Amino acid sequence: MFDAKLFGKYQKFFEVSDCGIEDDTTPYILSAGSGNIVVSAPHSTDHYRNGKRKTAEPQTGALAMLLHEQTDCHMIVRSRAFRDDPNYDAANAYKDALGELVRSQGIEYALDLHQLSDRRSVRINIGTGKGKNVRGLYFVEISLEAFKKRKIGPVQIDKPFAGAYEHTVSSFLSRECGVQSLQIEMNSALFGSRDEGKTELVYDALEEIVRTVQGV
Repeated sequence: MFDAKLFGKYQKFFEVSDCGIEDDTTPYILSAGSGNIVVSAPHSTDHYRNGKRKTAEPQTGALAMLLHEQTDCHMIVRSRAFRDDPNYDAANAYKDALGELVRSQGIEYALDLHQLSDRRSVRINIGTGKGKNVRGLYFVEISLEAFKKRKIGPVQIDKPFAGAYEHTVSSFLSRECGVQSLQIEMNSALFGSRDEGKTELVYDALEEIVRTVQGV
């Protein structure tokens, strides 16, 4: 069940936790839960790609934390800015920690959450790595149906982003850990005042996916 107050609290955490100074503080929060699925938000704070600072996607972190709270799924989120990009760099502590969690807990599925520009028309983009990051259609089909039936706007597979680059979180989990992984891109407009109420629908779709997979 969507908890607007708790979501707002988590979102504020990611909006203000970005100090932007590299030090020895672990720049992620990892929380083991139960079951066979992990939710990841590697861009929930500002990050750096090829030395260029890129804007945070705070709602992804809030969604991941709320899903962990409500479903007890496993979770990892970026908790502060750091001079790297877990979804781009070949070697990365975030992915290392996630890999250890997956192997130790026997995790079979992953949702890696991201945000799309509000200038795009697509509302949900489900990246499968052009089919390489999943086995069969089950995980894709239940995810597609969860979003489509809530009628929040166009839902596309692998367009505009497939999550196929070899060092994305989803590609890493599929290749190195044998985990079926989807990169879920959500249009930032869904969380704005123009689309009031859509945040709850997005969350409900994600929770349905998690609970369906947990029941497998």
